[in-house]
Order: sequence, then structure tokens, then C-alpha cells
Amino acid sequence: MTTEFSDSNTVHCTNVEYLWNAISKISNKDISKNPLVKEFNHSSLWKNSMDTSRLVLAYGNPEAVYKRIIQQYRTKYKINRNDLLPQGSSFWAYSHKIVRYKYDEPFDEQRLRFLGDEVSAFGFSSDLSSIYSKEYFKKQYDILYFDYDGEFVVRLNAANTKDEIILVMLNKRGTFLEMFNSAKRLIEKGRAKINSGSPIYQLNMEDELLIPVIKFKALHEYKELIGVKFSSDYGPIDSFSQAISFDFDRNGVVMESNVSVADSVGMPQKPKLLHFSRPFYLFIKEANAPYPYFNLWVSDASILERRKK
Repeated sequence: MTTEFSDSNTVHCTNVEYLWNAISKISNKDISKNPLVKEFNHSSLWKNSMDTSRLVLAYGNPEAVYKRIIQQYRTKYKINRNDLLPQGSSFWAYSHKIVRYKYDEPFDEQRLRFLGDEVSAFGFSSDLSSIYSKEYFKKQYDILYFDYDGEFVVRLNAANTKDEIILVMLNKRGTFLEMFNSAKRLIEKGRAKINSGSPIYQLNMEDELLIPVIKFKALHEYKELIGVKFSSDYGPIDSFSQAISFDFDRNGVVMESNVSVADSVGMPQKPKLLHFSRPFYLFIKEANAPYPYFNLWVSDASILERRKK
């Protein structure tokens, strides 16, 4: 799903839809009327977008889910997690996507004015000091499309993955799906020009690549899903949240996105203080007998053992 935060920036990571799709299979209720549920189930952006073998994904009884998640961490990411705690009393769902991409050689540090603000950047410039490294960086980036009207597409090539990191400069903003489709059309146009030997795609000494450093942490609560009930076996959803951290700089990309869902059954809002400190009733009965054979009402401390000082 898309998370909005300051200055109209938006972020979307599809592991939230993968988790929703997995846990919705246990539902025996009609939950399709919720507008957010419809978007989860019909969004084109998440389907076939992620290899689930690289995604930590589990749902069900909290204790069992916790064990499966820890096992997946060790297998897929070769790490242990000590800060992960089961949530809810009957149902807990969790997913986690971790990305660590590195370039062969860190790009040069640069500066860039982004909408009037000077920000940290990386890449290469037309300065003499950057000209010699520019040739070296050729294997770390590709120009997939370029037009002097202001639209261009660049792919960054990490050394440790075949995943594609693509940056797209568009003259018009749309939904994520609309912008992705626009990027695909530009890449197709660029491929045709590259195949025809267009000189615009050849590296020149005056060329520059300046990419701003991006660092953020975003937390989004899906309040629309609070109270949605999957089945009679589990209580209504008490919390549904996604946290995304993203570091994108001259060295590569480090991204984490985790989603957690907990039901509200048995989740105490405050501790249960079971203190028999007032008059109380006690009885004892045989298991199959309809009535107790011993009854006691405790009204004062005269029959209680005093605590020794």
C-alpha cells in the first residue's frame, strides 16, 4: 500500500499486500466490502512483484509464528532477531523484507540543489576531478532513456544482485501504476534509439549524474482495517501497521519493510489484579457432582493464617 508522509512524498512496498493475501485465505467472512481490502486484493502493483523465498512471512498462533519467523531469519538472512515479540493472544501475522545492495565502487560525493534546497548527492560531475572516475562508473549505471525536454531514465547496477534500481524523471506525476507504465514506455523508446546507435546515449566528458541521497523512516497505521475480523477463530484486528526504513546513497541501498498484524482477543489494556482482598466465596465439588460438598464464605481474617513477622 501507499504511505503518505511530509511534503507529499509517498512510499509503497508490496510485502503488506503479500501478508494480507496470505492471511485473508483463513477468512470465513465476507470482508470484501472494505475499500482498503479491495485495493489490497486488486492492486496490480504487488502481484508477482516479489519472490516470497526472499520474504519472511508467517501468520497464525503468536508463539508458532514467532518460531517460524526466527527460523526464516536464520535461513534467509543469516541473522538472529532478539527484539521481535509475539503480539496478540490468538493471532499474529508478520512479514519482513530486507534489501542490501552495494555498488562495486562507491560513487563520488556530490551536491545538488533540489527544488531550491541544497542536498547531499552522489554520482559524477563535469568537473575535472570527476572526469576520470566517470569512465570507471560506466558499469554501475545505464541510461535507458534520455530526452532534452526533461524526461530520462537511469538504471543503477548493484554488484551483489540482479535486481534493478531504476530512477525515472517524468514531466507529469500520476499514480504509482501510471508512472510505472510511463517508465516502461520510455524505456522501450530508449531501447529502440540505443539499438539504432543514437549518439545521445554515448558518454561525453560534460555529462553529469547527480542523485540525491535519500534517508527516511516511515510508519503507517492502516486504521481502516481495525475491527476487521477474519474468522470466528480469531478476534478482530487490533493493529495493522507497516514500517519502512530506506537508505539510498553512494554505497548502495539498505531497505527494510516489516508489517505486523495482531488481533485484540485477550490483549489486556491493563494488568489483571486477581487480589482476593475482600470477602469472597469458595467451594469444592467433585467433578461430576451437580453441587459442591463444601462451601465457604470468607468475611474476615479470623480464619486466615497471619503472616509471620
